[in-house]
Amino acid sequence: MINSSFDQFHSIITLYLTDNYSSILSQLRILYETFIVFSYLKLHPDLTKSFVAHGNITKYKTMELLNGVLEAEDEAAKNKLLDIYDIELLEDYGWLKDLIPNKNDRKLITLVNDLGLRDYNSLYKITSNFIHTSSFSVFMNDNIDDNFIHSFLATASDLQTDIIIMYLDIIKCPEKERLIIMDLIHRLREELLDEPERN
Repeated sequence: MINSSFDQFHSIITLYLTDNYSSILSQLRILYETFIVFSYLKLHPDLTKSFVAHGNITKYKTMELLNGVLEAEDEAAKNKLLDIYDIELLEDYGWLKDLIPNKNDRKLITLVNDLGLRDYNSLYKITSNFIHTSSFSVFMNDNIDDNFIHSFLATASDLQTDIIIMYLDIIKCPEKERLIIMDLIHRLREELLDEPERN
């Protein structure tokens, strides 16, 4: 998950440097969702196994949709997972079933509320306005400018920094190494927000 967040952050910077502003909002939303899920798994590490199983079962479902049928080995692996977990694992956020029995409550906003991250909810709504095709996005995507998007770089940087801090906590990073890493992150953030150089 940490690798995924770095990929998303890298995409945000690359898109910024190429003036592809509307795509930044899409990547920022994905980074935000990664941050929420990572935070929730850190709070409830017992969910990690079902989270990984959900990822694998989704992989098999996707392969089945693409190819029409699974190879025997993949079909056996999928069935083994279903024997262990339950058919509800197939659903969106099915990995939350043991902690959140009501499937109507298994959604991102529930995780946001449980984590006490209501401040970020407006970020999700703002990015949704630009990402989903609507009367707003059709006309406004061409009006996104550098001044508007620059503030989102700080948000992206904050989310990525928080993900790194959580990761350092999980791996129990020694204090000396942690201070060096955090100093490096701080310097990189200053460079980023001091107007990245464009080609």
